[in-house]
Amino acid sequence: MMYVNSNEEEKDFLNLYKKYYSKIYNYIIRKLFNKEVAEDLTSSTFLKALDNINKYNPEIRNFNAWIYKIATNEVILYHKYIGNKKNISIEDNENILSDLLQNDNKTDKYLDFITVKEAMENLKPLEKNVIELYYFENLGYSEISEILNIKENSLRSIVHRTLKKLEKIMDN
Repeated sequence: MMYVNSNEEEKDFLNLYKKYYSKIYNYIIRKLFNKEVAEDLTSSTFLKALDNINKYNPEIRNFNAWIYKIATNEVILYHKYIGNKKNISIEDNENILSDLLQNDNKTDKYLDFITVKEAMENLKPLEKNVIELYYFENLGYSEISEILNIKENSLRSIVHRTLKKLEKIMDN
């Protein structure tokens, strides 16, 4: 369990914030492709974490999984709030991805990323989440199972089936 001593609370949480901010921000922006909303949801994620970190909370066995779970829930709430309204231009996507891809092969990576993201639009929300958390966020099965409340063995099956499904989609 992770608890923050009240004397060290601000210092400890600031360290956690510094360590996880960019990870959570990048996770959210890859899901939404909206810089302002990603910033808002990242802030909201850390505010919720700060509000709940000192409460007796059995969920905080693994801070990494816990903060991703909060971020995932924030994205879900946002999607419920906005419905299917999306106003994102290709230029916005290129600017966002340019910031995310820190490499000389930005164009190739951008095209690969767009191809995969377009194929992933044909997946169910759970399948998308699993692939994003495993491949884009590099989280392990145990952390993903905590975040999504899925048994680890079931998660492995979901990843396997989803990869096969994604492969078929991309072949077409």
